[in-house]
Amino acid sequence: MDTVTSAEELSGPGRLAAECDVTGDALTLARWIGKQRRQVTAGKVLRKADIAEAGTLLGVKVPSRVRSMADIKGLNRPWRVAVSVGLLTIEKGWAVAGPALGSWPPDPERLLDGWLAGLRAVCAAESYPQDSESVQLLVLVVLTVLGEDGQDETRHERMLAALDALTEMAELGARASSDARRASERYYDPESERPLAGLIKLLSAFGAVSGAPGEPKPTALGHWAMRRLRTDLALPALEGLPAADLIAEVSKYPDWDERTRVARDWLAARDPAEAVLELLRAGEEARPFRRTVAVGLARTLEEAGGPAWREAAQWPRTGPHAREMTDTHLTGRDWHWLVVEHAAAALEEFGPDRALTQVWLGMSGETLKEKLAATGSASHPDALGLLHALEQFTGSGVPRSIDQVAVVKVALAGVRPARWRRVEVPVIETLTTLHETIQALFGWGGDHPHVFTVGAKRYGVDGLTPGGAGDADTLTVGDAFSDGGGRIGYAYDFGANWRHELTLEKTAERAPDAAYPLCVAFRGGQPAEHQSEEEPARREPFDIDAVNRRLASLGSVL
Repeated sequence: MDTVTSAEELSGPGRLAAECDVTGDALTLARWIGKQRRQVTAGKVLRKADIAEAGTLLGVKVPSRVRSMADIKGLNRPWRVAVSVGLLTIEKGWAVAGPALGSWPPDPERLLDGWLAGLRAVCAAESYPQDSESVQLLVLVVLTVLGEDGQDETRHERMLAALDALTEMAELGARASSDARRASERYYDPESERPLAGLIKLLSAFGAVSGAPGEPKPTALGHWAMRRLRTDLALPALEGLPAADLIAEVSKYPDWDERTRVARDWLAARDPAEAVLELLRAGEEARPFRRTVAVGLARTLEEAGGPAWREAAQWPRTGPHAREMTDTHLTGRDWHWLVVEHAAAALEEFGPDRALTQVWLGMSGETLKEKLAATGSASHPDALGLLHALEQFTGSGVPRSIDQVAVVKVALAGVRPARWRRVEVPVIETLTTLHETIQALFGWGGDHPHVFTVGAKRYGVDGLTPGGAGDADTLTVGDAFSDGGGRIGYAYDFGANWRHELTLEKTAERAPDAAYPLCVAFRGGQPAEHQSEEEPARREPFDIDAVNRRLASLGSVL
């Protein structure tokens, strides 16, 4: 492989990432496209017209009939790596040379991050959509098993051991191991009757394993990938960790599903009251972000930790959290303290824009000036530091989320003639508010379950939405469209299966005197939610004024 500049400048895992076969093929594709841009499909891969030429370029056999380039592993794998490491860029339906092509290779840290992103992208592409992490987990288990002692075992025996490990490794969780076991079937070689032979070829192409054909072993790059994948997959923490170390480990993950997965075994190994007390004691000594994580973990045990919550109610830093948890009457001083606490935590985790949103939504006062003044006068030890950061941010002229609305087109899927509504929703509102908005837009009664689909994740109402969906009240409209690539789904009434497609058309400035959410355009009348063959329900015309009155009654704080 020609790496353009000296590979001696890279060392260890970085050198292997630069020199592996899949990176070499990615570089070849990028140079080919760099001379003449190529149009891509909606799936952001080469069109059928260019597949044969790309196959010839890389020596990959292309079937005479093919559905998509994504189905040809020898092309799809280097393509995804090329995009991940910056050798290719997808712009407005075209693939063009990326920023990394002209100065290849980049520094080892940047290269390794891109290589791992490429491996993850390939794993996700070769997983079923509903099991998007299954191949990543399979890669982790196989690398782990191959890295263990056992020189007397054959490769066949070691792969069987890897498959057994998916069942035996209880810390991975029943569903995760089941998904990975199912994914393993796609890498079985029927000619040699060897399990996971296809996965070993994949890891060899990525430079993660090497050695004689019968005895693959993880390379330095494979060991590096193992460490990163264990973190990325949010595997449960050891039961014996001190509470402060557990909180630090859990705090690495932004998603609460991942956080609870990491803490699961630690919590299960303790009496609930004991676990709550350990967490709150550690939280008492922590900064606001980690303290809110500690409190969040303790809340998952609910009333079972009652004695610990009552004891902590007298403490200076976790006390307000504990008083809120035990339904003790919260004073205005307590409430302001908690708002500053959550805003200071948001400042640490996300930055000043998210912190300002917390203050805007929670602090008393009618205007931003009044809310900031209340923030500075709160008794929280971080109040003045938070106020200073927020004043700097608001004076910088950077766009603020509290001033933005998402212009969203909500269309009923599979319905003719087309029926859609265009609505403006504050980006800081949650999916719960968006659910209520859609109910008003289409005249739904709200007496059936619903679920949002954001990328590969689902959100609904805890206990009412099947399939282990996340809480819709924890995700904002802005974050949902960011995570969903500008599109999310909403299903209502799983019997009638009313499916809605939501598209973010643009983000706009909030009008000072407007009431939100606000419907601004529509097509088609209201659908009939309840009907039967004997007595068909009549469709109602769409009354935009009546709908906006209903939307205004949602009581948005904005």
